[in-house]
Amino acid sequence: MNINTMIRGLKMGEGKGIYLADERKLEQIRNHPFYASHVKECREKAERFSKQDIRSIKYSYFKAYDETGDRIQFQTIYMEHREILIAYAMACLIDGTHITDLEDIIWAICDEYSWCLTAHFRYGGTKVVEMLNEEKKGDGKMRPFYRKQEHMIDLCAAATAAILSEVIAMFEERLAPLVVYRARTLIRERVLEPFMEINTPFFWETADFNWSAVCAGNIGIAAIYMIDDSDMLAPILSRVVDSMDCFLSGFGKDGVCQEGLGYWDYGFGNFIYFADLLLRRTDGAIDLFADEHVKTVALFEQRSFLDGIHAISFSDCAPNVQYEYAVAYYLKKRYPEVEIPPLTCAKPMMGNTEYWTVVVRNFLWSDPDEPIYPFKDQDLFLEDAQWVISRKTGNGHTASFAAKGGHNDEPHNHNDLGSFMFSVDEEVFLCDLGGGLYTRQYFSEERYNMLVTGSQGHSVPIVNGNYQKEGKAFAAQQVSAVLNEEKVIFSADLTKAYPECDLESLNRKLTFVKGKIPSLVLQDTATFQNEICPFTERLITKYPVTVKENTATIHGKKGDVILKSNIGVFTVSKTSYTRKANEPDVEVNLLDISLNPQDAQKKIGRERTWEISISADYQAKNRK
Repeated sequence: MNINTMIRGLKMGEGKGIYLADERKLEQIRNHPFYASHVKECREKAERFSKQDIRSIKYSYFKAYDETGDRIQFQTIYMEHREILIAYAMACLIDGTHITDLEDIIWAICDEYSWCLTAHFRYGGTKVVEMLNEEKKGDGKMRPFYRKQEHMIDLCAAATAAILSEVIAMFEERLAPLVVYRARTLIRERVLEPFMEINTPFFWETADFNWSAVCAGNIGIAAIYMIDDSDMLAPILSRVVDSMDCFLSGFGKDGVCQEGLGYWDYGFGNFIYFADLLLRRTDGAIDLFADEHVKTVALFEQRSFLDGIHAISFSDCAPNVQYEYAVAYYLKKRYPEVEIPPLTCAKPMMGNTEYWTVVVRNFLWSDPDEPIYPFKDQDLFLEDAQWVISRKTGNGHTASFAAKGGHNDEPHNHNDLGSFMFSVDEEVFLCDLGGGLYTRQYFSEERYNMLVTGSQGHSVPIVNGNYQKEGKAFAAQQVSAVLNEEKVIFSADLTKAYPECDLESLNRKLTFVKGKIPSLVLQDTATFQNEICPFTERLITKYPVTVKENTATIHGKKGDVILKSNIGVFTVSKTSYTRKANEPDVEVNLLDISLNPQDAQKKIGRERTWEISISADYQAKNRK
């Protein structure tokens, strides 16, 4: 952003105040039934934590990622510190209690060696940084240098700076001066000064995904709270806004976040928190929400729920991701077209255990008087992302369908061209598993050996024993959709996803029928250049399955889906994957039809061609 524009805007807002909370809103939070369960949770958490000692992060936990790839030991305590801070700060805000406890947890966070996660150190967390740089010195030239671990800025370091700066701004008059001084000193030394020092830019400053919004946005929040002088603040915020432009460039004209709803909520949420504070600090002069593209991105949330419980879980999105009150209610007030999803899809206000900036706004920005309606029907083809989404309520059922094309080098990429989901009455019978447990291996060359990230864990073909390849070159072609009242048809050429498979073509067609009995028809046509090769049609479900020759039944609680194939016989195998640490593994059923060349004489279609058609019809169970 032009720095003169920033300076003028900041000077217009000098002395106007940027307070998030007022006593009338706090009184509503204390007394309105809408908030009762959330306030109770807040109080209970604060009381529970006050009876426990604050754990420190052992060196053995710190070094675990370097040695084994394990992130959990370190991050469990790291995130626990922030959860404790949220509980105490909310108790202070609502009831005026736990101020001494709040001082203790701020002090403990200041004791942390670095605010950056061990998984995000560029060269490893256990290296002595001064020994890494062997450049010649003494000739007066300036050269890039390695930043110490304490001065590395990642998502969590930036967020910690924002959290501490905002909490201190709210409670400074009640906090011990030394606690305030120490925290502000570390915010300056660990985040604001490294951000503006003469060195190479941080990689995330130009990223077109969530890192740019989260890192830059939180630095901007910290700077606004830490720096009163407009001329001093302007260069930092101008640079922050430039990173926000990079973040927004990652969304196509359709506004889709290819990383999924969870990462949209994370990245775009932090964009909102910063943009709102900037709007307040400039007294409305600098309004990032006035951009029409921002409005389009804002509409993604309501589009990306498959049903009243599940999100469209492409990429690393969690299947049961929930929305934040803060984001939904703020956007609704800004853009009338925004629909607040049903409360069944909402995360508890205290549910975000890591980020004070989210939790406090969940309380302060939500509005009990804002009406919330059930999801509307929708039929969308989002051309830039190559997603089709459909949801239809009628005849006593709500049926939903989503499918994707794209390429295999998307943010938080999975090899998943042609992946799809089919849900009836909030039971996802054919699913996309979403993300797995984050480890060093998960983000290494081993990534696509894993069930959830490789195509072997998606409802896509296995061609001649080969899975889809990773890389931008391996992309869906000729992706199209037909949308009407009766059905939605998604088509894509998946040939490029399977190089070295002797394929002449591989075309997928998915037809979602919205009639009295919701159904889905999958048709894959694979033609080989020379001899016909083995071909496996794979379907993914978390529900129990029974098979009998060319018929399979997926058993839900409210109903079943009956699958019938025009060729081959179904087999089912069980596997599992780890979604979250300290939780049971998620069980998965791999439902396959495997076709071998010797079966070719039984097939229907042309020479060198497999033509497979699988129908999936819903059958409701009798309800008492």
